[in-house]
Amino acid sequence: MASSTKSSAKFLRSIFSPFSAFLPRWREKSYISLDIGSSSVKMLEVCGEGSTLQVLNAGIVPIPAEAIHSNIVQDSESIIAAIQTLLEENRVKATEVITAVPGPAVIIKRANFPAQDIQQLRETILSEAGNFIPESLENVNLDYQIFDRGDESGIVDVLLVAVR
Repeated sequence: MASSTKSSAKFLRSIFSPFSAFLPRWREKSYISLDIGSSSVKMLEVCGEGSTLQVLNAGIVPIPAEAIHSNIVQDSESIIAAIQTLLEENRVKATEVITAVPGPAVIIKRANFPAQDIQQLRETILSEAGNFIPESLENVNLDYQIFDRGDESGIVDVLLVAVR
């Protein structure tokens, strides 16, 4: 069993290590990674150490067949119960979650905005996002990442992400 655990940990490190360069904050504290699938909820608790990630906990809980339909949660209570079970049974201590959603539910657009102070830029992004996202903003969760502050060009490069 010990060699199985070591090989599983090595496999998980090989999957997550490339992402540690993109998410340096992983090195500061532990995170929960949740995968809500059509038949189960899977959870990993990871913590960064140097340039690698360490798996602290892992678990999987089945969910009812009718809980997810066409990648949309139909029975939120069973999903919540599955997540609570995973957290309680594994005594998870992390409080921040990283999760993913299926590709068709995500809209990603790159946009340019005039350079301005961060608060004004935030307001501009949120008020103008509807011009870039081909979906009503009332039907999505919207987030953004600023890539280039536009110091020289006067243009700020922003990645908009909306999830149905």
